[in-house]
Order: sequence, then structure tokens, then C-alpha cells
Amino acid sequence: MIDSISFVIPSYGTADTLPTLVDEITELAPTIANRHAVIVVDDGCPQRSGSSVAGREGVDVYRFPSNRGQRTAVLAGLSLNESDVACVMDADLQDAPGSVVELLDALMRLDAEVVCAGRRGDHQSRWRRQEGAAFRRLRWVASRGRIPPDAGLFHVARAEAVRAMLAVARPDDDPLVAYARSGARLASIPIVRLPRPGGSSGYSHMARMKMAMTTFGGLVIDHQDPVPLPPLTLMPPGEGA
Repeated sequence: MIDSISFVIPSYGTADTLPTLVDEITELAPTIANRHAVIVVDDGCPQRSGSSVAGREGVDVYRFPSNRGQRTAVLAGLSLNESDVACVMDADLQDAPGSVVELLDALMRLDAEVVCAGRRGDHQSRWRRQEGAAFRRLRWVASRGRIPPDAGLFHVARAEAVRAMLAVARPDDDPLVAYARSGARLASIPIVRLPRPGGSSGYSHMARMKMAMTTFGGLVIDHQDPVPLPPLTLMPPGEGA
């Protein structure tokens, strides 16, 4: 049992799955922490996905006025963390809340400040899985082993590591790259990623290529002046519902 944990959830086009995820987190959280918070960042979603859980106890929903991308939403959400541990997970139910128990256990026993879910499972088509695996392995090589070769965005991190990472992050950074640049110790454990319950990924092949270029560009930056994250607006209960 830890003292406190915050769940950071970027949301875009996930109004159908976000309430279920928050329900599962609400059930899990008291078994792993004395206190918890849920931070949802609605990434300028036209359907205002965040409104599906706005007003729930322990849930704060913030919104970008326009779409800024998943990575920026994650970094902005992490900037609001006030807990001992932050947990980043997708809103589409592919990251099982129960897996947070395994990630936290690894965070406590490994010499690491950030523990990522190592991607496993048949959650995508074979071609998409191979493309993702190739990207992660290249990121591992480019980071000189600082980022595990199977690490996904689903992760837990100590508050100190989050603060140090945000001090060197750019708004479009791959958060794992920013952790590595800050000197954080990253590890991964195998976690099965679940199939998407409906719809498809919003990332086309070209979008993935663009993200890869940003990722590898970020790895060559050793020092930079801080760049402020775009402002968030707290979404009041019932807005857009």
C-alpha cells in the first residue's frame, strides 16, 4: 500500500470507454493507495469526451481548446500530479487497471524511478505490432539502452522523477524520452495490452512516422531551456454532456 497515486488519462474520442475505466480505477485505487486522484485531459475532443466523467468524486477533467496530441496531454496531466506516484494510462481500455498492481510492485522492488508496461499480446494486427516493436527497439538503441526496448506509454513514476522530467520536457516530447533525458532510471515488465473494445487507432502510418521523428529528435537533445506547456481549462460538471 502506498500513500497516494494519481491516474493521468489523456482522452480523445473515448466518451464510450472513459466512464468504464474510471469505474475500474475507483474500485482498484483503495486497495493500492490511501489516497488517489484521477486527472483526465480532454485533448480538444470534438465530442468533449471528458464530459462523460466530469463531476465525479475524485475526478478532475481538464481540456485543451484544440487538439494538441496525446503526448502533450500526458505531459500536461503529469504537471498537475500532487501524489507520491503518477500512473499514465490510455482511456480506451487497452491498459487494464489491474496491471497497475504489477507496475507498482516492480517500482518498489526494482532500482528504477519509472516502470513501464512492456508491450505483450495480440492487441493489434500483426503488421501494426511489428511496426510498433521496430519503433520501440530503435528508440532503445538511440537512447543507448536508457529506454527499455518494449516500453509502452502505460507506466508508473515516482513524483521526483516526474518533476525532473517536466523540467526538461518539450510539449511534443515522448514522455519516456523526456524521462531518459532527465536521467531517470527506467525499467519495464511484461504486461499484456488488451484489444481495443471498439473503433480503431487514430494514428495512421504517416502519423506514427511523424511521432517517431519527434522521438528520435528528442533523444539528441542534452539540454534546453524550459518550454511552457499549453494552458488547460478545468471542465465543470455537465459541460458538453
